Order: sequence, then structure tokens, then C-alpha cells
Amino acid sequence: MINFRGVMIHTNEAKILTKIESFINNKLILVKDINYSMKPSFSYKDGNITGLNLNRCELSELPNFICNLTNLKFLDLYENNLYLLPESIYLLKNLEILNLGSNKFKILSESICDLKNLKRLNLSDNEISSLPNSIENLPNIEWLSLRSNKLKSLPDSIGNLSKLKVLDLSDNLLKILSDSIGKLESLEVFWLLGNHLESLPDSIGNLGNLRELHLGNNKLSNLPKSIGNLSNLQKLELSSLKSLTLPDSIKNLSSLIVLICIILS
Repeated sequence: MINFRGVMIHTNEAKILTKIESFINNKLILVKDINYSMKPSFSYKDGNITGLNLNRCELSELPNFICNLTNLKFLDLYENNLYLLPESIYLLKNLEILNLGSNKFKILSESICDLKNLKRLNLSDNEISSLPNSIENLPNIEWLSLRSNKLKSLPDSIGNLSKLKVLDLSDNLLKILSDSIGKLESLEVFWLLGNHLESLPDSIGNLGNLRELHLGNNKLSNLPKSIGNLSNLQKLELSSLKSLTLPDSIKNLSSLIVLICIILS
């Protein structure tokens, strides 16, 4: 253990922090809550590095040695120039939150899908055109954002994310949704704004825990009758649609509080 920024850190991890500082040409500040840090920073517990924030550091690559911080639970790489992660990212077995938003990824690395403890994954504002079938290997994922990418379809395996509560697929190129979407029985908030959807699968009626469904700015002309099965739905957004016929089953949405329905002329 050695003293690093006034706290005792395991020697090997302190050496990695020093290498990171040299790599980004900036000092890391110690913070208590890494979630709210806007600067390059780290957090620790019991001598181990548990959080690392490297957002807006102009990174075009992530050095392999970062993957030796095996007690890391939080890694923020937001708004860099990353297009690939090292294969050794799978070593971060304790990682729970990974922020890769606003980078240059075109594919989702298979190695990310080996992070079994991952709960939150932000991939928004990238150039991802497809997801690997191995996405199903994230058994603990609860929050997943793929907003503003280039997705045209989803693998059936996405339906195996049994703990997923929030899924954001807004501003992509989706024309259809797989029936497997109906297997996401823990889903509570579903964003699909700004796609090219012409219809929804009947299986969407199986999302019994869904509270919010955002469907605006698509090409929908009708909704499946099964939409009426969403007994916990509180908010349904249907803004900026050119034409839409609502099924009679809409009256069965007994928990609905907010209905936004704006039809463009």
C-alpha cells in the first residue's frame, strides 16, 4: 500500500493510476462519488480503485493496463474518439456501470458481453449498425441505451435480457422489432422514438411491467390489439405520426395517466 492523493492504495493499482495520468497528460482527482464527476477522476474503497472517469480526454484508444483494475465497478469513457476496446476488457469482472456514449464505435465488442456483472451500459451517440447475439450474455443488465446509432434490426437474443428495465433505441433505423422483445418481462421504460417502424409485434403485449412506451416519429399507422394488455402502462407517447388508428383495446389501459397523440397533417 502506498499514499496516493492522500489515501492508501494498493501499490500495483497506484502505479496504474500514475500510468493513466501520463497517458492522458492530466492529473486524476480523488472523488467520493464518481457518478457526478465531470473531470478525470477516481474513487476507491479498501485500497482498491472502484471508479474511473476518463470522459472528454480525447482518447482514441484505451490502454490495456486499465483492464488490470479488476475491482473497478464504474468506468466512464464518455465523449472520446474510441472505436474499439481492448479484448482484455473482459478482465473487469466486477464492472457494473460502463459509459461509452458519444464515441465512434461501429460494432459492439464481443468482449463487452463477457462483463457478467454489468448493470448499466450506455452506447448512445455512436455508429453501431448491429448487435452480436452474445448480447444475451449480460444477465444482470438493467439499463441499456443505444440511442442515436445506426441499428436496422435487433438479434432475437436481446429477449433473453431478463433483468432489463430501461431500453432506449430511439433515433436508429429500425423498421421492425423481433417478437423476442415480448420476452423482456422486467422492462419498465421503452424508448423507440425516431425510427422507421411501420408496425409493432403482437408480443409487445407481454410486457406486463411496462410503465412508459415512447413511439413518436415513426411510420406507424396502427397498434396491435395486444397493446391493451399493458395493464401497468402509465405513459404512451405517439407524437409526430402521419396517420394512426388506435385499437379498441386501448380502453383497457387502466393505469394510463398520460397519452400523447399528435398526428401530423
